[in-house]
Parts: sequence; structure tokens; C-alpha cells
Amino acid sequence: MKSICYGTSLMFVRRHVFSFLFFFVPVLPAVSDVNLTVLLDRSTVYEGETLFYELILSDTKPIDTQLQPDISALTDFTVEALPKQQEQSGGVMQKIVINGKVIKDETSGKEYRVHFCFVLTPKKTGSLVIPLPRIIPAGGNALQPAEFVVRIGETKMQPDGSVPIQVVIPEKQNDDVLLEITANRTKLYPQQPLELTLTVLIKALPGRFGNRNPLELINKPPVLQVPWMASDAQLPKGLTPVKPMEALLQSWLIQSDRGGFSINGFSGNQSRIKGFTDDLFAGPFGTNPFKKALYQFSGAPKKIRRYAADGLEYDYWEYRFRRDFLPKETGEYSFGPVTLKGGVPVGTTIQTADSPDPVQLKTLFAAAKALHIAVIDVPAANRPADYIGAFGTFRFETDIKPQKAKIGDPITLTLKLTGNGSTLNVKAPDLSLPAIHDVFRVHTPPTEEHSEQSCIYTYTLRPKQSGKIEFPPLPVSVFDVETEKFVRLESLPITLDITDAETVQSATVYGAISGSTAEQTEANVKKIADRAVTVSKYIGIGIGTLLGLYVLGKLTLWTAVFIKRSRNNRRNSALRRAGQQLSAAERLTASIPAVDKTLQVKALQSVFFGYAADKTDGIAEGMTTSEAAAKLRELHLDETLVTEIQQLLETLDAVQYGGHTAPELNSLIAETKKLLQRIDN
Repeated sequence: MKSICYGTSLMFVRRHVFSFLFFFVPVLPAVSDVNLTVLLDRSTVYEGETLFYELILSDTKPIDTQLQPDISALTDFTVEALPKQQEQSGGVMQKIVINGKVIKDETSGKEYRVHFCFVLTPKKTGSLVIPLPRIIPAGGNALQPAEFVVRIGETKMQPDGSVPIQVVIPEKQNDDVLLEITANRTKLYPQQPLELTLTVLIKALPGRFGNRNPLELINKPPVLQVPWMASDAQLPKGLTPVKPMEALLQSWLIQSDRGGFSINGFSGNQSRIKGFTDDLFAGPFGTNPFKKALYQFSGAPKKIRRYAADGLEYDYWEYRFRRDFLPKETGEYSFGPVTLKGGVPVGTTIQTADSPDPVQLKTLFAAAKALHIAVIDVPAANRPADYIGAFGTFRFETDIKPQKAKIGDPITLTLKLTGNGSTLNVKAPDLSLPAIHDVFRVHTPPTEEHSEQSCIYTYTLRPKQSGKIEFPPLPVSVFDVETEKFVRLESLPITLDITDAETVQSATVYGAISGSTAEQTEANVKKIADRAVTVSKYIGIGIGTLLGLYVLGKLTLWTAVFIKRSRNNRRNSALRRAGQQLSAAERLTASIPAVDKTLQVKALQSVFFGYAADKTDGIAEGMTTSEAAAKLRELHLDETLVTEIQQLLETLDAVQYGGHTAPELNSLIAETKKLLQRIDN
């Protein structure tokens, strides 16, 4: 159950000057130098009302900022902490100088105070207790209150230091004032608009004031406590207001000191119509010298006819305050209760010098019970198997890049759901369709990007067949909250041009890693051989064909032996060079930000691409995962080992093209080390 119990949280930030009307009970003074005073605004409240509870620490020296009250014993109340306030007073300097001599030079003692303020909402009716708070200074004992002040009502201290209070059920609403909370629906789906309305009815005055708004005839506005009209930040998760609270308050504000209600204690300069959440009421424990007048809100009053409890029809003045929400998540929400407290006009008087007021006031407390709203999930009956959890109106698209590739090459598939609605519970579409898996190998899981209005899923695919192949239309279902029906969406097919994988067969092309020693050596050998052949040609011409052929044969034989020896050296050092490449990949991963994953992945892939090229006299540049696996099988490695290496290389492709995230590279490096060790063994 998600409950809104925060309506008064912006009402009270206190700077206190204690009233002589307070009753207090002295308690043993605190052992610590820190003095504790406990304040409670009243000992009797109606159901749905809130209490204001304050703890004041005072001392002649700065107070430890780490001190915090333990209020866990307040189990019978919903507790909301208001911002902590710190202040200091005193510190007046006196300096007396006579004939140039300082006779007196002192500063009167300062007093430091810290205020901990709480809003308490009783969870039940009957007799409850406010337990003694626990505040323990560093290295000391729990503080005992020097005073426990109750502003209205008696303070009956229990032996354990607690103070009892009474939570009473309000009298049944009479016909003078009526409150009602209504909604356009009590069951709805996520993303369906929720219209929540508070209606206040005040019986019209008889006689000459019958056509006057009765609130214009009184000096002090009645006080409304409306939970869902507090700060937007305090709304429960999953409930989004259509308009910010400040915009609504501006629309209801009246530029007068009469004619409306006070809502949640919002106050400020009446000529100011912005920044309601910045102007906070001073509180019941004192007078704030900076306190501003209460704002008044009218809610577009109009006169209506309505039947009363006696069965007769009367004129009423109606005030309506509506707020719209868009629920984003399923769950139970509670709105209320709403209370009204204060004087309302119930009749007229004869104005005299002793009684100048034209209307007769009656102090009332009225309450409207909480309204419970259920935000429900889509019906289980007839729910499509491809339903992905989206509420609203959407479109669904697919994209594949590149659309020309070879068998086994990684390609990127992007699925995109965009529109208006709730995407909080959307899951990735199901790609386990035969039409997809028969043609493509799919790397899962995909990468995901979510926003309020879109979901993007990126996969890595590998074609299994050559020719003109098709990625088929992909179906998904969403729930349209307007029609309250499932809607099937289907992407368009995409045709791909896939060719057979090329295999490098050249026995005279060498080099696994650009700039490697073996590659440079063989290149130099080829140059020497070419020069030797050229020199032999001219020598042959000069000294005769027979001698030329003899020298040419010797040089060719020498070159062949040198190249063969170089090839053997390359094959024998393949594992060592792979280890060196792995070390380079580790250094690269540690030095380059994780977002730059392309270089990291290529460095790690080159470990096995280079090993396969070195062992088979091939080239690593441009090698694919399938080509590397084929070359490793030529070396008669264990098939299980080759399969695991191939899977690792495919995972690296997925990292590069969208199937995994960069932070997984560390675990992939560890796996590479294990596989190299198995090759060595």
C-alpha cells in the first residue's frame, strides 16, 4: 500500500519565542551541559489531524552536530522530520575605558540552540502516548528534558516520562460544512489519467448575504489540510502530477486577505504569486518575526442547490480543488484524509457597538475520509504471449547494420519502441523465433537504453547462411489504455546480402601482428632474395650461363633455408607472442576509459587471431572469428578447447557490436589467460 501522508510537511519551520499560555511540567535537569526542552502543540487531536513535536537542545557552547534524537519509539505515529534548525543568541560585548585604562572588557554568554521538528500523524484513535525522546551526547548519558511543554491541553507526565494524548473521532459532519474527495475512477491502468477533486461545501447565509461568498465575510480563513497538495517531491513513487503544485496554487490564489481557504499553511507576501514552496509557516510554538500572511485560495466558488440531511434543499457555496496525475506503476494509492478546521459563518447578527461583526461564526472540524485508488495490471485473460509490458500508444521499429556481410560476421540489430505511455516495466522482445534462429545466431543479453518514452535494445547477430536472407517481421504487443485493449505491433522485414566467408590460403603471406619481429624478418629476407636473384642474373650474363645458374641455385637454396627457419621460429614463438599481446591488452584496458571499448576488444581478439596466424603462416589482419576457429582446428587442438576459444571470440564481438558491456572485459581477460594456459598444456 502506497499511502500519501505528507500534506503538512511544508507547514512548519520554527523560530520560537515561547508563549506564557503554555503549560509545562518540570523534570529533573539534564546531567549533561546540554539542556533539552520537549514541545507538543496539543494533547487532544481529531482523527486525521497532525501533531507538531519539537526537541530543542541548548547550551552555552556550540552543540555537537552529530547529536540526533532517537524517535523509533513513536510507533503509533507516522513521523515526518522537518529540516533541522540551528541558531545562536547573546554575545553582547561590553568595554569600559577610563583615562585610557580598560576597566571592563567582557562578552555576555552566548546561547546555542538546535531545533529538531517533527510532524506526527496518529495511526489510530484512542489513548496514545508520546514517549520520552532519547538523545545521548558522546560519552554521556541520555538527556532528560528540563521542560516538557504542551501548548493546548494538560500535560500528564507518566512515570516513564511519556505524555498521553487523545485521538478522537470527529463528530458526524453537519450540514453547515461538507467535505468530499472524488476521482474520475477508482480502478485504472498505468498511464490512465487520474482526476482527483476535493469539494468543500459551505451552506449559504440567509438574507442579505445569501449571494455573497461566505468566506469574504470573515477575517481568518478556515484551514484545509490536503495531503496530495504538498511538495511534488513528496508524492509517492510512480505517481506523476500533470502540473506542478506551484502552478495549481497560482491558479487558485486570490489577491485578497478574505474570501478563501488556507491550504497546508502556505504563506508569503500576498502580492507575490510565485515560490509557494519557499514561504513556510512559522509554527505553533512562537512568533516568527519574518512570518508572512497566509495565502488564501478560493477554488472558483459558485452557488449550487443541494439536499441536506433533513431531506430539504438548500443553497450551498461550492469550492472545488482538482489535481490530475498520471500513475506510472501498478499498486494501491491512498489520498487523504482531508480536514478543515476553523470558523465558518452560520448566520447573521445585528450589528451593534458591542457586536460589530455582521455574521455569526461557528468553529468546526470537518473531515473527509481517505479515497483509495487501485492502479491495476493488464488483464491476464487473453494476454498475448508477445506482450512486452508497455502501456500507451507506441510504434515499433527494427534496424540492422551492416546489411552486407559474410557468414559468421557480427552485425548489429537495434529494436526501438517509442511513443507516449509507461515504459517502466517493458521487457526485451522475444527473439527465440524459428525464423530468426534458423538463419542467425543471436548473442544475448542485449544492451538496453530506457527513457520515459522509449526503449532501445541492441543485439549482435551472426548470419548462418549465404545469399539474400531476410530478418523477418518481429511482432510485439502493447496495452492501449484509451481503448483498454491489447494492440499488436510488427516491424518491417529487412533483407540482407550475405556472402560465404573467405579463407586465407596463401603460404607465402606472413605476419600475425603488424610490426612484429618475424614479419619484419621475412620481409627483409624476401628483399634479400630478390636482390640476390637480380645480382645472379647479371653475374650469369658476365661469367656464363653455367656459373650463373650455379650461383642462382645456391642463393635460392640459402633463401629457402632462411625462410623455412624464420617460419619455424614464428610458429615456435606463437604462444609467447600471444602472451605478450595479452599483457598489452591488459595494459590498454587499464589505461583507456571503459567507454572506448573498440580498442580494448581488438587488442584482446588479436591474442588468438595472432596465435592462429603465427601457427598457420597466415595474417591476423582482417581475420574473423570463424576463420580463427578453422585455423585452430587445423592444428589438431582439442575440439572442446577450440569451441571455448570460439565462444570467447564471439563474446568479444558482442562487446564490440552491442551484446555486452565494457566492464565485462576484465572477466574476459581472465578467461583468455586460462585458455592460453590450456593451449600451452
